[in-house]
Amino acid sequence: MKSIINIKRVISDNEATQGILYMPGYACYTLERPWLSNKPFISCIPAGEYWAEKYQSSRLNKQLKGWAINIKNVPDRLKIAVHIANKVGELEGCIAVGQFKNGTDNMPGVFESTDAMREILALLPDKFQVIIENVFKEN
Repeated sequence: MKSIINIKRVISDNEATQGILYMPGYACYTLERPWLSNKPFISCIPAGEYWAEKYQSSRLNKQLKGWAINIKNVPDRLKIAVHIANKVGELEGCIAVGQFKNGTDNMPGVFESTDAMREILALLPDKFQVIIENVFKEN
């Protein structure tokens, strides 16, 4: 199986999980909730290989007419998406993307999320594979 998106998680602490998304022709930063045993709405998803597809959501990415990425078959989870967001508090177990990373209010964040999502969607086929890998050192 050839992956189209690779996410390498490089930092994971009590506040957030941060990484870098790589795909042919583009790379950006990712932001997720911290690892809390895969609990819905409050934890990032497990590392692994997933199928994904572009989809339109009535709730997400108003700037992009609802276009986002649906990550499928996540164990014990539903409706996991890659979408526009800037802060961990805007995520319910999903993955945010951004062209820059930094923090506000002493919390990790990503910026220019809409631009990053637009670039990613333009380069993707309708269906593809996502590989998420933890490369940070465990405490």
